[in-house]
Amino acid sequence: LHPRRRAELARLLEHVTARRSDVRSVMAFCFDHSGSAAEISAALRSAAEDRAAHADARIARLYVLSDVLFNSQQPGVRNAFYYRDAVERMAPAVFSSLGEAGRTL
Repeated sequence: LHPRRRAELARLLEHVTARRSDVRSVMAFCFDHSGSAAEISAALRSAAEDRAAHADARIARLYVLSDVLFNSQQPGVRNAFYYRDAVERMAPAVFSSLGEAGRTL
């Protein structure tokens, strides 16, 4: 990703809420830049596992992961299948991190 796009992704992930429009914006960014799926997937994982983030933010990021996973099966988006592989690989760690956060509440 170009540094400007990387900063845009970081901003989107930092400010995402559970509102559909927010989740849709992050998901659209992911698929608009699917050529950088590996780097974007790493950023999604990092954001989802961010222990310093409020629970609402982590849940919103989980919604993003869910939507990216679901839509990675849709035809017509180049490189979308990379997201499916990446999300499936990161899911155990992300859910483990969320579980640990839940136990500390």
